[in-house]
Amino acid sequence: MALPDGLKFLQFGFWVVHALSIWLVWSWAYRQGRADERRAQRIRELEQGRR
Repeated sequence: MALPDGLKFLQFGFWVVHALSIWLVWSWAYRQGRADERRAQRIRELEQGRR
């Protein structure tokens, strides 16, 4: 597909780089969220054990 000069950045490599970037940010945020949830669960369990 021939793109005008102003849209040459919209080629396959552009989309690959952006898809990879989005996936990396999502996976990092997911891991952080899971770690936060585990930490909160441990705190809840410790507080229940003290009562």
